[in-house]
Amino acid sequence: MRILTRHLLARFLVYLFSILGVILAAMLVISLLLDFDDVLDPDRGFLWTLVKLALQIPAQSLRTVLPIAALAAALACFGLSARWLEITAMKAGGISPVRAAAPVLVAALGLSGLSFLLDQTVSVEAARALNRHLNGGQEDRVTLGRGSFWYHRGDNVYNIQESDPERGTLGGVSIYERNPAGRLVRTIEAESATVADGRRWRLQDARIWTFDLERPEAAPKLEKVPELTYGLGGQKDLRLLDASAAALSLRDLRKYIQARKRQGGDVDRFRSLEQQRVTEPFTLFLFVLLAIPLG
Repeated sequence: MRILTRHLLARFLVYLFSILGVILAAMLVISLLLDFDDVLDPDRGFLWTLVKLALQIPAQSLRTVLPIAALAAALACFGLSARWLEITAMKAGGISPVRAAAPVLVAALGLSGLSFLLDQTVSVEAARALNRHLNGGQEDRVTLGRGSFWYHRGDNVYNIQESDPERGTLGGVSIYERNPAGRLVRTIEAESATVADGRRWRLQDARIWTFDLERPEAAPKLEKVPELTYGLGGQKDLRLLDASAAALSLRDLRKYIQARKRQGGDVDRFRSLEQQRVTEPFTLFLFVLLAIPLG
């Protein structure tokens, strides 16, 4: 029985990592062809594109590809066992196929747990590194605090409630403009904003407070603007891609949900995201569980 267990387990793992390697290699080649304009770009080049694609694998691709590879590996492992009459031999020898498949299921469960840990550590860090790479290698990072995202660049401090990088929209935007001495000159708050080209934001329903530094005791001047185009100056591609709940680890996401809940904000969408982040890695185990009887 131990020989049979090692045989099936070794076959499953060999197929799994072989299929995973083939899929990732194919995705890398296809992505490289699709991003060939970046290879020809003198400001980027082949090495820059290769680093971007290498970071995309742990940041985006691995969590999708790993369950698919496990499904194909389980189908191949037990499909070949049935085709080569190994299942029949097991039954003839008094060994239940369910008992023989148990080590593979245990391995799949362990891989699901490993996928969960990688998703909360390696994938999150790779996603942040990818964003910094796309933004020109900037070392500035978005930080989470009191249910919102903070970004410090130059004399300005940016604060937003949430970001949707795919749509290029921001929610709950606050901009604090300071002079070189660190004194607050102007504050801009807006319900939402749209990223125009990475250097400009279109702020909707903006409220602007201007402070008179010569008269600090004077009340700030308030101005309300239905729409305001805010130029980011020479700051390159400041889209705050890290300022998204999807880029948070599960622990930070829960802190973000609790803070938003205390502030009276809607947290249903973030609860759904939290549940997805918890359950998604275990689709690998589910796929293997379905593939074994099909094989």
